[in-house]
Amino acid sequence: MGNIKGAIADLDEAIYLQPDYAEAYHERGCIRWGLALPWGLGGETKLGVLTDLNEAIRLQPDYAEVYFDRGWIRFDFGDKSGAIADLDEAIRLQPDYAKAYYERGGIKSKLGDKQSAIADYQEAVRLCQQQGNRKGYDNALKQIETLEKKSKGFWERLFS
Repeated sequence: MGNIKGAIADLDEAIYLQPDYAEAYHERGCIRWGLALPWGLGGETKLGVLTDLNEAIRLQPDYAEVYFDRGWIRFDFGDKSGAIADLDEAIRLQPDYAKAYYERGGIKSKLGDKQSAIADYQEAVRLCQQQGNRKGYDNALKQIETLEKKSKGFWERLFS
């Protein structure tokens, strides 16, 4: 797992030396997220995690990757609408962000919005194909197939 506490200390120092270093806030927030999870080392709070990511966004409002990460973190912390809003913003900032479409599809699927999830996965398939990302392409196709099977009725599933 590496020296997590040392990594946080290094990022603290980087932020101290350069308070407008958005990437350092982003990285520290993501590391803290891992510590806040049930299987993490503990001691971190949701507020600390989100504070770092919010600061990264304040410093660099066009930083699509931070919106992406904050979206997943918000979902993990139970803020479903905030998660979707952040993934929407990541996609607005970087329309070819295949991973953001894929992950937004996953959240929508978990929220029961199967048709919208399928649309996001289809866009992820298109972008992954365009970008030569075979693994992302295969994963998105598999999610579409899974959702389409779930949306079929009993008799369609029985005879398909």
